[in-house]
Amino acid sequence: MKKFITILFCGVLLMAVPGCQSADMKKNSSLNIDAAINNQKSFDKTDIENYSFKNRESYTEPSINFYIDSDSRLWIWKSNCFDRVTEDFINTETKPQIVINDAVDIIENGENPYLLKKDKSLWKLNFLENNNVSYIKILENVKYAEDSFAITENDDLYLLDYNPKLISDIGVKYEQEGEPVKILDDIVYADITGRTSFSIDKDGNLWSWGYNTGIELGQNNDYIESAAPKTILDNVKTIVRSYDRGDPTIYAIKTDNTLWAWGNNKYGAVGNGTTESGNVPVKIMDDVKDVTAAAVGDGSFETYSFAYALKNDGTLWSCGYNGEGEAGNGTTENVLAPVKILDDVAEIQKDNSLNISYALKEDGSLWGWGLNYYGQLGNGTTENVLEPIKIMDNVKSYEPYYEALYVIKEDGTLWGSGLNISYFIGEESTLKFVSLMDDIKNINKIDDIVFAIGNDGSLQICGYGNVTFIDSERKTMSYIDKNEILDNVKWIDGYVNTMFAMTHNGELYCFAADEIEKGKILFTEPYKIEFEE
Repeated sequence: MKKFITILFCGVLLMAVPGCQSADMKKNSSLNIDAAINNQKSFDKTDIENYSFKNRESYTEPSINFYIDSDSRLWIWKSNCFDRVTEDFINTETKPQIVINDAVDIIENGENPYLLKKDKSLWKLNFLENNNVSYIKILENVKYAEDSFAITENDDLYLLDYNPKLISDIGVKYEQEGEPVKILDDIVYADITGRTSFSIDKDGNLWSWGYNTGIELGQNNDYIESAAPKTILDNVKTIVRSYDRGDPTIYAIKTDNTLWAWGNNKYGAVGNGTTESGNVPVKIMDDVKDVTAAAVGDGSFETYSFAYALKNDGTLWSCGYNGEGEAGNGTTENVLAPVKILDDVAEIQKDNSLNISYALKEDGSLWGWGLNYYGQLGNGTTENVLEPIKIMDNVKSYEPYYEALYVIKEDGTLWGSGLNISYFIGEESTLKFVSLMDDIKNINKIDDIVFAIGNDGSLQICGYGNVTFIDSERKTMSYIDKNEILDNVKWIDGYVNTMFAMTHNGELYCFAADEIEKGKILFTEPYKIEFEE
């Protein structure tokens, strides 16, 4: 069976956490700016929004960590880093130090993050030895910033990471490289990801600029490398793209709840009944509440887009590529116009790693369809599922991780199906859901490891996303130490070689995972991070 790699639209995240983990992320690049401004920053020491954990390029280099306390003081420190080759910590730890006293936010941007100060000025940070930091002011009167753009108090949109290729037609000179560049004014929404950018102004006008190799700009031009900002649609409240590179399909929902689409339509993802790609937005549906879009690829430059539209009446519709049953209409024929596949849907989610989709209904039942190569859907087979099937009732939350699906029921029990939960039952895989743990509040993934946090605050491992190859077949590990790592835990974050856990009483701990002997996992003893005045 041919396995596809799934690439989801995922905004640029402020927190330096791999993947597309939406649960604890505080920002993304397609966030409504006004809504973000109105959400005041919490200053509870245990609040994850106050922390940022940044990993280096190498597993053998320390992380640089940030914390903004209730007095707007920015703390910076380096953590010990566990070297999984030598199976020991590299002693690089420094004690948290206060470097700035009027901080509001840290915006991650590679080696040199941005700092937003209380006076609304934006600064570029440069890290020196021994926690020393130099910084330079780059912009004033900023109300919102991300790694690639900033919105000022008067709603001007600035690009922070200047790329001449993306804005070559708006009069920007090459000598301005490295300086913030004003693009548009009166902006309330921005989606600046990859090679193509979009924004929405106060009047609801949708602007686009950048590359147009897949006619994704919607500017009535084909295959141009760059273009100046131009309005392509009015009365828009949000947009979604299937992919932030390649040849994506773009979707927009207007204020009247109509759904519009344009861009790559080779497999019918635009939903206009044809396979002819459109370089201008076209109306697809009425009464749309939300849209979820994705793209898959086979390792080539080919892009296979598809989408789901959730209407206000709770019906779920699909269109686009359907090679693995993604459309959920009972066939593997590409769907050129939206078809209804479910009723009474509350939310829709696409797996981050495989071509499986899930829908949670209003009655709490979970449904799934698509690629079922590892038995994630728990129906007793590894055959692809071409139309939605009920997975489980009384579902509180669910997380598709790698080749498994984890489900937390309303009674707090944790269930799993698929390859990665096999070590719980002593088999290579399970094709039916089995009960894994009791009294679980939520689960979190850090790199390859899936953790469970109990209602009592206990932190345990409940899954591992890696497999070993034995006799040319994929196998799971033979053993994981499932003993409790910490108790009284509120949240975890970081990276597999430097992980952090915050307790409910405000204590921050650091620990790491040690992988030994073909996937066996153990954990280092957690140590407490001391914040000293």
